[in-house]
Amino acid sequence: QSKTMPSKDGKMVMNMRQKPQTRSLMISFGAKISILSIGLVMMFTPLLFWRGVPNLVPDHDEGELQGIPEREHTRAKGPESVVSRVYTHPPPPFPDRIFFCADDQEALVNAFLSRGFERTWNCGGVGGDEPLPVLMYSKYLDPRQIKPFQRPNWMPGYWSIGEKDQFVMGMKKYESTPEGRRFPFFPETYWLRESNDREELRERLQTGDGMNSAWVMKDPRSHRAEGITFWGPQSEGLTSLKKSLAADHDKLGHKHSTDVVQKYVDNLLTYNGRKFHIRTFMLVASADPLLVYYYDGFPLLSTVIHNSTNFEDPNNHITNSAWAKTEEEIASAYLESDDFDLFLRSYLSKEAKHLHVISDPRAHITRQMKAALAEVTAAFRNVAFSLDGIRAENAFLHVGADFLVDKDLRVWMLEMNAWPAAKGGVGPGVGIVGDHYNRMLPEMVDIVFEVYKKQLQG
Repeated sequence: QSKTMPSKDGKMVMNMRQKPQTRSLMISFGAKISILSIGLVMMFTPLLFWRGVPNLVPDHDEGELQGIPEREHTRAKGPESVVSRVYTHPPPPFPDRIFFCADDQEALVNAFLSRGFERTWNCGGVGGDEPLPVLMYSKYLDPRQIKPFQRPNWMPGYWSIGEKDQFVMGMKKYESTPEGRRFPFFPETYWLRESNDREELRERLQTGDGMNSAWVMKDPRSHRAEGITFWGPQSEGLTSLKKSLAADHDKLGHKHSTDVVQKYVDNLLTYNGRKFHIRTFMLVASADPLLVYYYDGFPLLSTVIHNSTNFEDPNNHITNSAWAKTEEEIASAYLESDDFDLFLRSYLSKEAKHLHVISDPRAHITRQMKAALAEVTAAFRNVAFSLDGIRAENAFLHVGADFLVDKDLRVWMLEMNAWPAAKGGVGPGVGIVGDHYNRMLPEMVDIVFEVYKKQLQG
């Protein structure tokens, strides 16, 4: 069971190193203590307790992170306490459970309905006879119409983690602060629009060993694995980029001048010869105070056997299910959790005996992903997870994150997804991901609604 301990000022805080058996999170409102006991939650686990000093390495077992340094727990300092406030109640008479969802995402809609909510299309609450929504979940919210008592799944800066270029620059900006340093889980990355990044990449390709490495170019506004180019070592595309950078240090005369260039993660672990990445999830259940939960995800497989030397065919490297073309490929794009666990244990015992200090490979991978997401939260807390520019007194976000795993069981974050799909039971071969969402999303609704109710109760 989670343990609490007094801090130096006498307030109670959670010891996040103790793996929680019951899902509860303790929050300090200055001199007050409020407990969120999420009784129905089985899968979400607390990732970040924000009272000014978050624990950035939850559930960390000493000696298991294989050279990844433990982060100091005094970084990312915020306010020393969150001042208790009076929240706006909805106008009477007001239904207890109303949500708005304008997006045709079956699993998401079913999650609300399964918890006794009713659906309304009255997003802003301007005109019409429908009741105002309590929780609001849509891509198309108008921030000018959001009421103080409403809780949208939207924060003004959420795009800063969902757009690749803004995410890269946000990470680099945090690195340059006294609280930040080089992220051990983020591959070497450059944004071609930034002059400093162009100069660093130019030197890397001109004088370093950059030409002997593989690289990936990404269109920052593309999604579903579109707009991605892979360049092998000494390839024609990489040589062209090198020449463009050398020709003009200040302005890149190149059609991809806004793209992101990232070093290809090699030495990858494959599942039966197929490349995979892990899609995992993070719930920002509250922005004020900041409450973040982690939800374990699922592996997504490429459609072909991985050839680490073939960079001409993107199918060798794409692990997004959107690239699956047949029903058989769609059905095999997702990997069951139990099968993944068995694979990792088999790999550890037969092929990776040098990693003998790792007792539980799946837990080892999960701890790294949780630590990485806690770092991202600290880096973007004042941008992506801020209520500045919105009338609502609180809000929530459900975001995704993609990780690769190398043969040393080290994780590498590829990107964040600010609007992960929430499909369920639609089309052939989506049983695994559909079941996953049908378990996860109702718990998300429980947590967000309990935060809402607790705040109204003071």
